[in-house]
Amino acid sequence: MSLPETASAEWIDHRDALQAWLSTLPADAAIGLDTEFMRRNTFYPQLALLQLGWNGRHALIDPLAFEIGDALQPLLGEGPAVTVMHSASEDLETLAHAYSSTHRSPVPLSAWGLASATVHWSPS
Repeated sequence: MSLPETASAEWIDHRDALQAWLSTLPADAAIGLDTEFMRRNTFYPQLALLQLGWNGRHALIDPLAFEIGDALQPLLGEGPAVTVMHSASEDLETLAHAYSSTHRSPVPLSAWGLASATVHWSPS
């Protein structure tokens, strides 16, 4: 397997930039999604970073810089796009608390961690 010589990601700290990044994806894209969160001194995780990837393109989204709100819904909550997550339970919990009034779980969803454990796959 060959890896690209360099990897880059677009830093997104405005809603317009997020909508522009999402608008270039096909409706049936398989989108990688990961969250980074803080869980210290809280009852629930607090979203600190949202990472999206598709076909070699990557976005690092700062949820503290702007209100993401329902910007992800057209692609991640409706239509034929597939959301791929490694640790889906933690990501879904984080997203549910961050966007409880506007966010629905991504559908369809592929939980990579669960799938790899089911078939006893290990990267080593």
